[in-house]
Amino acid sequence: MKRDELPASMLVVDADERDPELVVMLRRRYGGDYDVIAERSAGAGLRRLARLRDDGRDVAIALAARQLPDGSGIDFLSSARAFHPEVKRAVLVSWGDAWGGDPAGTAEIMRATAFGEIDNYLFAPAVDPDEQFHHALTELLDDWARRHRPRFEVIRIVGERWSEESQVLCDRLERSSIPFGFYESDSPEGRALLERAGAPWRLPVAILHD
Repeated sequence: MKRDELPASMLVVDADERDPELVVMLRRRYGGDYDVIAERSAGAGLRRLARLRDDGRDVAIALAARQLPDGSGIDFLSSARAFHPEVKRAVLVSWGDAWGGDPAGTAEIMRATAFGEIDNYLFAPAVDPDEQFHHALTELLDDWARRHRPRFEVIRIVGERWSEESQVLCDRLERSSIPFGFYESDSPEGRALLERAGAPWRLPVAILHD
C-alpha cells in the first residue's frame, strides 16, 4: 500500500483527566479517516512519532496540553517536526486560562506561535459535540491534506513557476479556496497539458478540469 493510501495519524499528548473524553470524541468524529493515537507524556509522544516515521506513516496533526508530566507541551510540539516536518501542531488551552487565568501561559503560547514553534492553539472541547473546536481542528487538517493528499483539481495551471503572472494566478486561486494544480511548462506533465490545449497559448495557461 502506498504511503498516501495509509491513514494519517492524529496524536494527542495530554495527561489531564479530559484526555479519555477528548480521544473518544476525536475517534468518533475522525476515526474513519485518521488513526487517533493518545500518549500521556512528552517522552512517550516523541517515541511514538519516531516509530510512526520509521514505519513510513504520516502524522497530520499533533495536539498537546501546555503542561505535561515530563516537560512543556510547547517544547514537545516544537520537537515534533524533527520527526514529521509537515505535521500541524496545536497546544490545547482551557477556557479558564483564556480569560486571564494564566497570563504567563498565554504569553508563552503567543510567543511560540509568533516564532513558529506551534501552528496554533485550540480551546479544549467544553461540550460534546463542540463545533467551535472541530472547526478550528478541521482548518488545520484541511491545510495539511491540501499539501499531502491527492485532491480533485478544478483548474490546472501551466506556466513558469517564478513568473509574476504564475504567482499572482496561483495566489488568487489559493485565496479563493479553488483546488488547482501547477505544472511547469517544460515538465512532461506541463507539455502534455499544453499539447491537449491545442494552441500556442501565452503562459500561464489555466485549463479547466473538463
